[in-house]
Amino acid sequence: MVSTLQAYLNFVSYTLAPNKVTNTDLSNSFTDFSEEKIWKSTGIKNRYTIDPFTRISDFGAECAEAFFEQYPIKKEEIDFLIFCTECPDYMGPATSCIVQHKLNLSTNTGTIDLAFGCSGYTYGLSMAKALIESGMANNILFITADIPTQVLSKEDAHLHFLFSDGASASLISSRAEGYRIGDFIFGTDGAGESKLLSKNSAFYEPKTSEWYKEQINEGLLHGRMQMDGEDVFRFSLREVPRLVNSILTKNNCQQDDIDLFVFHQASTIILKSLKRKLRIPDERFFCNLAEVGNTVSASIPIALCDAFSQGKIKPGMKVLIAGFGIGYSWSGTIIQI
Repeated sequence: MVSTLQAYLNFVSYTLAPNKVTNTDLSNSFTDFSEEKIWKSTGIKNRYTIDPFTRISDFGAECAEAFFEQYPIKKEEIDFLIFCTECPDYMGPATSCIVQHKLNLSTNTGTIDLAFGCSGYTYGLSMAKALIESGMANNILFITADIPTQVLSKEDAHLHFLFSDGASASLISSRAEGYRIGDFIFGTDGAGESKLLSKNSAFYEPKTSEWYKEQINEGLLHGRMQMDGEDVFRFSLREVPRLVNSILTKNNCQQDDIDLFVFHQASTIILKSLKRKLRIPDERFFCNLAEVGNTVSASIPIALCDAFSQGKIKPGMKVLIAGFGIGYSWSGTIIQI
């Protein structure tokens, strides 16, 4: 028998890390850069950082607790938890297991970690849709939480200018409320492994005493992010337009049918270049990078929340969401409220 279940993204909320970092703060730390220069090069005003040694499970659980207070869903109704992060508490056990306990969810709750970054929200949403439409789960809590600022060298000004710490919580179910989730497109090119990664952060090339002696690694306990910005830019402009066109085809849509495009908030230059290359009008392209920075897996749900609160998303609208980045990986779909 063919299932007639349809997955919906019912509710979304987010939490930003507690410490606000302005361009004034950054210009004081990196004296070669003025506030104006930072703004002109990044298009970002504010970003947020977590307190050192904060567990990602605590950050994610805090976001979820606020979610339960805000929306009409009870913890006992949750039967599956997806936790997306690239900053797990441990290599094992899975952080989702820890978050289940911290939230006091039922021990009958299924849990799984998703170790994805910039495309993590769209990948996780596809997993939730599959679980709902197959009948394996009824109410899925999907949490994204990333703290990239904890792997940024004090020597790397440009990454400090760009990245921010944030978390999101979403409910996915078959209840016809919120956004109906469409069909997905996926892609991967693991040849981009070295172009954006956290070095010396796991079993391959573990940290040694010599690693800590290098000034660029000073104070970094969890590894160090390195990024080839030019290659990330080329990857984005090569793959995202193809991704958008494939999403439209998969969902039987034309570009003019889309009321709003919400991409991973990668960087101002990438977003502006994609908007220009795809010929998307300003009024149908959402960007909130200036106020929150690049929050990795949390960037799309944060953008969705802000777009909705600003009246940019209204009933009947079709919204194309696309995640892309570290890996290199990409994925996306169309959601309709």
